[in-house]
Amino acid sequence: MTGNSTLKRTISSPSSRIFGHIREVIIVLGSYIAYMVVRKFIGIDLGDIAVDNASKVINFELAFGFFWEPHLQRWAAESAKNFLVFLNWSYILTFYPVIITTALFLYTKDRPKYHYYRNIVLLSFVIALVVFAVFPLAPPRFMPEYGFIDAIAKYGPSWYSSRDAAEYYNAFAAMPSLHFGWTALFGVLYFRTGKRPLQVWGLLYPTLMFFAITITGNHYMIDALAGGLLMLSSFLVYEAILKYTS
Repeated sequence: MTGNSTLKRTISSPSSRIFGHIREVIIVLGSYIAYMVVRKFIGIDLGDIAVDNASKVINFELAFGFFWEPHLQRWAAESAKNFLVFLNWSYILTFYPVIITTALFLYTKDRPKYHYYRNIVLLSFVIALVVFAVFPLAPPRFMPEYGFIDAIAKYGPSWYSSRDAAEYYNAFAAMPSLHFGWTALFGVLYFRTGKRPLQVWGLLYPTLMFFAITITGNHYMIDALAGGLLMLSSFLVYEAILKYTS
């Protein structure tokens, strides 16, 4: 009994908790630093390849009859400009801010659930980095010859499309769409709470992001499909790892 009490005090000691917090920060920031390093090396002279891959994706969507992105974007720009501006801001403000807020809440209130979803996100991130390196893809906004515009650059917020902001993300990392994939995963998280308001948000969140990524000209519809498949694959792989190691 005494040994167990001593162990519990050691695990829950202030120094142990502080180390745990620092370790978590290192894991999260380390992942982003790894992304920046990979981006620096794979983002060199890939413009022509990324544009060529974009043409292949567009031709694929045309062949299967669902190249609807430029038509949706044109409709929004001509008939629903306020809606387009709303989607521009949604693309930015409902991604990292929502994910980080949810992650912090889980970290403080439900650490096991936090670690579960964090590990799926990190696994999907690793897989996505490989795909970004193998298949760099120019987003629709880089393809004006197909009728696309850069909606964020044209209608704001303009600071997001500035050269300074572009230093922090890979412009040719369109497929798979982590914007959609991660919001779909968090949508499942919200839905599984069993609380009606969060369940509604769990359905609306990825739906909103789907239209935001496509109508703003940042992703093709097939990127969203790839993002969803990425998260499903990451979930299945992580469940298999847990089963194997348990």
